[in-house]
Amino acid sequence: MKYVATTEEMRIIDSETIRNSQISGLILMEQAAAGCCREILNLISEKKKTINKIRIICGPGNNGGDGFAIARYLYFAGYLPILNIITEPEKIKGNAKINFEILCKLGIMPKQLNDGNIVAADFADSIIIDAIFGTGFRGGISGLTETVINKINNSNSFIIAIDSPSGLADENSEIRVKADITLAIGCYKDIFFNAENIKYTGVIKLINLHFPEKIIRENCGNIFVNEISRKMLQKLRPDAAANKGTAGKLCIIAGSEKYSGAAQICAGAAVESGPGLTYVLCVESVARLIKKNIPEAIVVTLDSGCQGTISNSEKNQSLIKKYLDLCDCSVIGPGIDISDDVIKIVKYFFSVNKRTSVIDADAINVIAGIGHDFFSSHNVNYIITPHPGEFSRIIDKSIRDIQNNRIAAVDLLLQKYKKNRNIIIVLKGSYTVPIRILNISI
Repeated sequence: MKYVATTEEMRIIDSETIRNSQISGLILMEQAAAGCCREILNLISEKKKTINKIRIICGPGNNGGDGFAIARYLYFAGYLPILNIITEPEKIKGNAKINFEILCKLGIMPKQLNDGNIVAADFADSIIIDAIFGTGFRGGISGLTETVINKINNSNSFIIAIDSPSGLADENSEIRVKADITLAIGCYKDIFFNAENIKYTGVIKLINLHFPEKIIRENCGNIFVNEISRKMLQKLRPDAAANKGTAGKLCIIAGSEKYSGAAQICAGAAVESGPGLTYVLCVESVARLIKKNIPEAIVVTLDSGCQGTISNSEKNQSLIKKYLDLCDCSVIGPGIDISDDVIKIVKYFFSVNKRTSVIDADAINVIAGIGHDFFSSHNVNYIITPHPGEFSRIIDKSIRDIQNNRIAAVDLLLQKYKKNRNIIIVLKGSYTVPIRILNISI
């Protein structure tokens, strides 16, 4: 399992591993450097024709120590990296100092950067490895470090951040390295997964360290990264003898005269995902479009109200119950709009539904508007799929607050529904955050 850790959780995991496993911080730094170097060598191989040099820029702390150790691994692999430091050598301490001194003995002498020797051309046409500041850095970035980071960001080089782009961990800093790839050491970091910081991380790759699983589980909370592989998806394919009667039935309640496209998109995606039979319950104006554009779907026409939305008629209630009972699972909400009739239909849906269901779009808005807990009346599995705007209505927070700390936002909703263990909430976005009671994944 690939966990997401806060800065404090990561510090505890490091110290507990060192204390309980008799693994020194120097060994952990060595593991980190070896893992990072493997990824960097793969990138060098891919970009060999366009890369003239490798430049490693190191700060005075452990992130700089990772950079020094990476320089050694690259040297042993046949490369001669250019090593820059943004501090006086005597300020380099601890394990970073040990790796710095090893480099000096190997003849890899660093160039100490200062305001007088920074040339923009030196940063061009390179792989630049950012090992200036890690996740523990606080205090703002200015002066020489700000100049160096601006030169990195304004270059045409390929930028690799070690553990975290420098400056990202300081929420008060506006100066940050903008990486093409971030090599997250040990665990993914929670600061990666908000709307602002996503712009700086680039592609995130995890560098595994040999932390004891027990220590990670005890200190890393309930958040992990969920990677969907082709192999996992292939397991969902029907077997060779499957037919439309054995591959499951899906009921979709969607669309209105105003929002017909949402119903079509939902029905099209459903058909592609592989149910044997897909029933779409919708008003006449939507039914005509789905019959024409998605012939695989079975369309059931519902009465419409005065606003072109699904009416709360006895006929509609009867059809909805019939197909909910017939099908294995259902979706309600895409494009159904908001009206008095729609609110009553959504309430009716929850009163009669007994199958796993996806609650989307306007059905979420109905729930948020009423504020009633619809999910505790039956032992039914629900998957709620809000985008940030819908999510903001559920928890009464601004979209900005949600996007700036998506993990904390879903944790708030966890607290609201903590008694309902049959709910999965999927906060959509650049990094989708699905949560199930007791677990959060990204």
